[in-house]
Amino acid sequence: MYDDNTPYTILIEDNELAVEPEYYRKYWVEREKLIRTIQKEIGLVDKRMLTCHGFAILSCKVLKSLHNNYLVPNNMTYKDLLSISPYEFSWYNMWLQKDKTIDIQFREPIFKVFYNKNQHLEYLRKGITVNDIARGYLGIVINSNYSRWDGVVSYEDGDIYELSLKEIGSLLYKIIRSLLRKPQTLLIKLRAKYLR
Repeated sequence: MYDDNTPYTILIEDNELAVEPEYYRKYWVEREKLIRTIQKEIGLVDKRMLTCHGFAILSCKVLKSLHNNYLVPNNMTYKDLLSISPYEFSWYNMWLQKDKTIDIQFREPIFKVFYNKNQHLEYLRKGITVNDIARGYLGIVINSNYSRWDGVVSYEDGDIYELSLKEIGSLLYKIIRSLLRKPQTLLIKLRAKYLR
Protein backbone atom coordinates (compact mmCIF):
# COMPACT_ATOMS: atom_id res chain seq x y z
CA MET A 1 0.00 0.00 0.00
CA TYR A 2 1.16 3.51 -0.77
CA ASP A 3 -0.76 4.74 2.28
CA ASP A 4 -3.71 3.56 4.39
CA ASN A 5 -6.21 4.40 1.64
CA THR A 6 -4.29 4.01 -1.61
CA PRO A 7 -2.89 0.78 -3.02
CA TYR A 8 0.02 0.86 -5.41
CA THR A 9 -0.96 0.50 -9.05
CA ILE A 10 1.23 -1.77 -11.15
CA LEU A 11 1.36 -0.27 -14.63
CA ILE A 12 3.90 -0.93 -17.38
CA GLU A 13 4.02 -0.60 -21.15
CA ASP A 14 5.78 -3.96 -21.57
CA ASN A 15 8.23 -2.61 -24.13
CA GLU A 16 10.59 -5.46 -23.22
CA LEU A 17 7.97 -7.90 -24.52
CA ALA A 18 7.18 -5.81 -27.60
CA VAL A 19 10.76 -6.11 -28.86
CA GLU A 20 11.23 -9.78 -28.04
CA PRO A 21 10.65 -11.64 -31.35
CA GLU A 22 9.10 -14.82 -29.94
CA TYR A 23 6.68 -13.01 -27.64
CA TYR A 24 5.84 -10.43 -30.31
CA ARG A 25 4.95 -13.10 -32.86
CA LYS A 26 2.96 -15.33 -30.54
CA TYR A 27 1.17 -12.83 -28.31
CA TRP A 28 1.93 -9.11 -28.69
CA VAL A 29 0.05 -8.22 -31.86
CA GLU A 30 -3.26 -9.75 -30.75
CA ARG A 31 -2.82 -8.59 -27.15
CA GLU A 32 -2.18 -4.98 -28.23
CA LYS A 33 -5.23 -5.04 -30.50
CA LEU A 34 -7.48 -6.28 -27.69
CA ILE A 35 -6.13 -3.84 -25.11
CA ARG A 36 -6.55 -0.94 -27.56
CA THR A 37 -10.14 -2.16 -27.94
CA ILE A 38 -10.61 -1.66 -24.19
CA GLN A 39 -9.20 1.86 -24.40
CA LYS A 40 -11.55 2.71 -27.26
CA GLU A 41 -14.56 1.07 -25.58
CA ILE A 42 -14.25 3.13 -22.38
CA GLY A 43 -13.10 6.32 -24.13
CA LEU A 44 -9.52 6.41 -22.83
CA VAL A 45 -7.35 8.35 -25.27
CA ASP A 46 -3.71 7.55 -24.56
CA LYS A 47 -0.90 6.53 -26.91
CA ARG A 48 0.62 4.56 -24.07
CA MET A 49 -0.70 1.12 -23.28
CA LEU A 50 -0.21 1.04 -19.52
CA THR A 51 -1.47 -2.19 -18.04
CA CYS A 52 -0.23 -5.24 -16.18
CA HIS A 53 -0.34 -8.98 -16.44
CA GLY A 54 -1.91 -11.29 -13.90
CA PHE A 55 -0.28 -9.76 -10.83
CA ALA A 56 -2.31 -6.66 -10.10
CA ILE A 57 -3.17 -4.85 -6.93
CA LEU A 58 -6.87 -4.03 -7.14
CA SER A 59 -8.86 -1.41 -5.27
CA CYS A 60 -12.51 -2.13 -4.44
CA LYS A 61 -13.19 1.60 -5.03
CA VAL A 62 -12.08 1.26 -8.65
CA LEU A 63 -14.04 -1.97 -9.13
CA LYS A 64 -17.18 -0.29 -7.73
CA SER A 65 -16.64 2.70 -10.00
CA LEU A 66 -16.23 0.44 -13.04
CA HIS A 67 -19.43 -1.36 -12.08
CA ASN A 68 -21.54 1.69 -11.17
CA ASN A 69 -20.23 4.19 -13.71
CA TYR A 70 -19.61 1.97 -16.72
CA LEU A 71 -21.26 -1.44 -16.53
CA VAL A 72 -24.65 -0.41 -15.10
CA PRO A 73 -25.20 2.62 -17.42
CA ASN A 74 -24.27 0.46 -20.41
CA ASN A 75 -26.39 -2.48 -19.24
CA MET A 76 -23.32 -4.73 -19.21
CA THR A 77 -21.83 -7.42 -16.99
CA TYR A 78 -18.23 -8.43 -16.36
CA LYS A 79 -18.86 -11.34 -18.68
CA ASP A 80 -19.76 -8.84 -21.42
CA LEU A 81 -16.45 -7.04 -20.87
CA LEU A 82 -14.51 -10.26 -21.21
CA SER A 83 -16.34 -11.15 -24.41
CA ILE A 84 -15.06 -7.85 -25.88
CA SER A 85 -11.51 -8.35 -24.59
CA PRO A 86 -10.40 -11.12 -22.22
CA TYR A 87 -7.85 -9.01 -20.33
CA GLU A 88 -9.64 -8.48 -17.01
CA PHE A 89 -6.78 -6.62 -15.34
CA SER A 90 -6.54 -4.29 -18.33
CA TRP A 91 -10.23 -3.38 -17.95
CA TYR A 92 -9.44 -2.41 -14.36
CA ASN A 93 -6.26 -0.51 -15.26
CA MET A 94 -7.75 1.35 -18.21
CA TRP A 95 -10.81 2.32 -16.17
CA LEU A 96 -8.59 3.60 -13.37
CA GLN A 97 -6.61 5.74 -15.84
CA LYS A 98 -9.81 7.13 -17.37
CA ASP A 99 -11.85 7.65 -14.20
CA LYS A 100 -9.00 8.43 -11.79
CA THR A 101 -11.08 6.91 -9.00
CA ILE A 102 -8.01 6.84 -6.76
CA ASP A 103 -4.59 8.48 -7.05
CA ILE A 104 -2.35 6.41 -9.26
CA GLN A 105 0.81 5.55 -7.34
CA PHE A 106 2.98 3.71 -9.86
CA ARG A 107 4.84 0.56 -8.94
CA GLU A 108 6.82 -1.76 -11.19
CA PRO A 109 5.86 -5.44 -11.21
CA ILE A 110 6.58 -7.21 -7.93
CA PHE A 111 6.99 -10.67 -9.52
CA LYS A 112 9.57 -11.62 -12.14
CA VAL A 113 7.66 -13.39 -14.89
CA PHE A 114 9.34 -15.60 -17.46
CA TYR A 115 6.95 -15.54 -20.41
CA ASN A 116 8.93 -18.02 -22.47
CA LYS A 117 11.81 -20.47 -22.27
CA ASN A 118 14.30 -18.07 -23.88
CA GLN A 119 13.80 -15.47 -21.13
CA HIS A 120 14.27 -18.13 -18.46
CA LEU A 121 17.40 -19.54 -20.07
CA GLU A 122 18.85 -16.05 -20.60
CA TYR A 123 18.74 -15.37 -16.85
CA LEU A 124 20.35 -18.74 -16.14
CA ARG A 125 23.09 -18.14 -18.77
CA LYS A 126 23.88 -14.81 -17.11
CA GLY A 127 24.30 -16.60 -13.80
CA ILE A 128 21.42 -14.74 -12.14
CA THR A 129 20.49 -16.61 -8.98
CA VAL A 130 17.27 -16.74 -6.98
CA ASN A 131 18.98 -14.49 -4.42
CA ASP A 132 19.77 -11.97 -7.18
CA ILE A 133 16.12 -11.96 -8.28
CA ALA A 134 14.99 -11.53 -4.66
CA ARG A 135 16.71 -8.13 -4.54
CA GLY A 136 14.13 -6.78 -6.99
CA TYR A 137 11.09 -9.04 -6.76
CA LEU A 138 8.89 -10.80 -4.22
CA GLY A 139 8.66 -13.97 -6.31
CA ILE A 140 9.15 -15.74 -9.61
CA VAL A 141 6.49 -16.93 -12.06
CA ILE A 142 7.40 -19.43 -14.77
CA ASN A 143 4.64 -19.30 -17.37
CA SER A 144 3.09 -22.72 -17.79
CA ASN A 145 2.27 -21.94 -21.44
CA TYR A 146 5.78 -23.09 -22.28
CA SER A 147 6.95 -25.04 -19.24
CA ARG A 148 4.01 -27.45 -19.05
CA TRP A 149 5.61 -29.65 -21.72
CA ASP A 150 8.60 -30.12 -19.42
CA GLY A 151 6.64 -30.72 -16.21
CA VAL A 152 6.87 -28.46 -13.18
CA VAL A 153 9.95 -26.30 -13.71
CA SER A 154 11.62 -24.47 -10.84
CA TYR A 155 13.94 -21.57 -11.52
CA GLU A 156 17.18 -23.56 -11.43
CA ASP A 157 15.79 -26.35 -13.64
CA GLY A 158 16.77 -24.78 -16.98
CA ASP A 159 18.64 -27.92 -17.98
CA ILE A 160 15.31 -29.76 -18.10
CA TYR A 161 14.45 -28.14 -21.42
CA GLU A 162 15.13 -30.14 -24.54
CA LEU A 163 15.47 -28.47 -27.89
CA SER A 164 12.82 -29.42 -30.39
CA LEU A 165 13.78 -30.23 -33.99
CA LYS A 166 12.33 -26.88 -34.98
CA GLU A 167 14.54 -25.06 -32.44
CA ILE A 168 17.61 -27.01 -33.54
CA GLY A 169 16.86 -26.19 -37.18
CA SER A 170 16.33 -22.53 -36.36
CA LEU A 171 19.61 -22.30 -34.45
CA LEU A 172 21.49 -24.07 -37.23
CA TYR A 173 19.98 -21.73 -39.81
CA LYS A 174 21.08 -18.68 -37.79
CA ILE A 175 24.60 -20.04 -37.41
CA ILE A 176 24.95 -20.84 -41.11
CA ARG A 177 23.45 -17.48 -42.14
CA SER A 178 25.86 -15.69 -39.81
CA LEU A 179 28.81 -17.59 -41.24
CA LEU A 180 27.80 -16.89 -44.83
CA ARG A 181 27.39 -13.18 -44.16
CA LYS A 182 30.91 -12.85 -42.86
CA PRO A 183 32.99 -15.47 -44.70
CA GLN A 184 36.14 -13.30 -44.72
CA THR A 185 35.90 -12.61 -41.00
CA LEU A 186 35.46 -16.31 -40.34
CA LEU A 187 38.42 -17.18 -42.59
CA ILE A 188 40.64 -14.63 -40.83
CA LYS A 189 39.66 -16.02 -37.42
CA LEU A 190 40.32 -19.59 -38.55
CA ARG A 191 43.73 -18.63 -39.98
CA ALA A 192 44.67 -16.79 -36.81
CA LYS A 193 43.64 -19.73 -34.65
CA TYR A 194 44.95 -22.68 -36.65
CA LEU A 195 47.69 -21.39 -39.00
CA ARG A 196 50.18 -19.97 -36.52
